[in-house]
Amino acid sequence: MKRERMYLAFRLSVAVATALTVHAGASAQQLFWIAPLSGGDQSIAYDISDDGQVVVGTYHDPVNRKNHAFVWNRSNNSFTALGDLGGGSAVARAISGNGQVIVGWSRDTSGTLRACYWENGNIVQISIPNSLDSTAHDVSYDGNVIVGNSAGRYGFYYKRQANTVGMLPSFANGSGVAAAYAVSPDGALVGGSSAFSWCFLACLWDISGDTPRGPLYGRRLQGRQICTEVRHISVHSGGVTIVGGGSYLESFRQTKQTFDWNIDWSNPATYYPSWDNVDDLGSPTSANAASGDGRIVVGAAHVGRFVRAVRWDENGRMEDLNAAYSSLLTDGSYLITALSITPDGRYIVGQGYNAATGRYEGFLLDTDGRGYLRLRGDVNGDGCIDDADLLQVLFAFGSTNSVNEDINSDSVVDDADLLIVLFNFGQEC
Repeated sequence: MKRERMYLAFRLSVAVATALTVHAGASAQQLFWIAPLSGGDQSIAYDISDDGQVVVGTYHDPVNRKNHAFVWNRSNNSFTALGDLGGGSAVARAISGNGQVIVGWSRDTSGTLRACYWENGNIVQISIPNSLDSTAHDVSYDGNVIVGNSAGRYGFYYKRQANTVGMLPSFANGSGVAAAYAVSPDGALVGGSSAFSWCFLACLWDISGDTPRGPLYGRRLQGRQICTEVRHISVHSGGVTIVGGGSYLESFRQTKQTFDWNIDWSNPATYYPSWDNVDDLGSPTSANAASGDGRIVVGAAHVGRFVRAVRWDENGRMEDLNAAYSSLLTDGSYLITALSITPDGRYIVGQGYNAATGRYEGFLLDTDGRGYLRLRGDVNGDGCIDDADLLQVLFAFGSTNSVNEDINSDSVVDDADLLIVLFNFGQEC
């Protein structure tokens, strides 16, 4: 019976295809590999500006065994190695939404790690009081607020216009230990983690005033307590969305539809607040960033036996980017992790394996603005629902471990998935 259903579905796809006109070149999706500079042996792209024009990351020099920060400006196709603080190495970890300020860390002449930022080609050290080492992990849209960690365990924020550095308070019983990894585009919220009992839990701080408020714990897995951290914050018309993960590679997305700025941040009753939407994005996974509206999350997950770059839609359905954009990876290359996404969901950066060079390299994926497509039946993500999508579902028919072909995410590829493709056949073509 299964073979008969497959044959009938295939015949139906042929009949539908002959009745429709497929327009060649409908998709402008592109994949750019970012080669390391100066004879480097690998690279990684960490972040991208909101307009998708400026990418920052790091490449490795195998001779000196040091990392170097780079910026790629797509508007003039210029690749530039960013300077360091005298120690010969640096990491560019994030870029402001407006593309003007890059943050990260660099070693100084003594070999100590120092949080820093680059602006107009110049590097500036961020002076953190009583710090042996420090790292900067994120920056607000306008480049004014920078957040990071000091001595690996104390979260800080730096407001450039006021030239002030503040330390983030921890949970009352957390021995002062906290970490900051994300800041909201407007610079008002900081996300990270703070010590709680025997581990760290994801939390938020409000730094919109002169004194930081918090932490407000934003995540606790039901029935267990594991270490988690906030890695990205989106503020939108619907409220606030945070994404992150932690130990055991658990990942989450949490949305507050109406964020109460009048909340009593010091009240213990606000710990583990009741949020409007909490998605467990599965395990083992790593959720790293989200679109501006919080609907699309990108990261990495085990797809079969391998770690691959993935994205989740607003319903928590996971899509393997390698399968979705297989037409761009025909030479054996693959995408390992997605680290950032533009607010509109169009551009994604991260790291993968470039088979043409035999290196692990940073990548920029241009999805052509089509966003998350699997719900419409565009299984291979080429922008057109056609025979190729139907065949991909047919070849996976009966499978219980397929990701993209299981369109309705019911853990099996069956007639329901075929029907989704057929009902939407010809769209976007």
